[in-house]
Amino acid sequence: AGIFNAPTALATYAELFEAEGALDRLEAFTGVNGANFYGVPLNTQTLTLIKEEWRAPTHIGDGKLSVTPFRAGETLAWRVADAEN
Repeated sequence: AGIFNAPTALATYAELFEAEGALDRLEAFTGVNGANFYGVPLNTQTLTLIKEEWRAPTHIGDGKLSVTPFRAGETLAWRVADAEN
């Protein structure tokens, strides 16, 4: 199922956490709690979310390999700006 929400998951989480007044808890939810629960090392890579509208793709891939992602064609309020190693 991850292939269908990967392009929009972090933006969707940011929207929901913002709406609940909990943006300060987003990093723990997306990058810390799961690793701690499973006892694995934290990821050392980072990414930056910025509040900037963008439109989610209507499909990914071509022909028989085309899928419709979660929130296809919708405008989202947050986007991933960059990732660092």
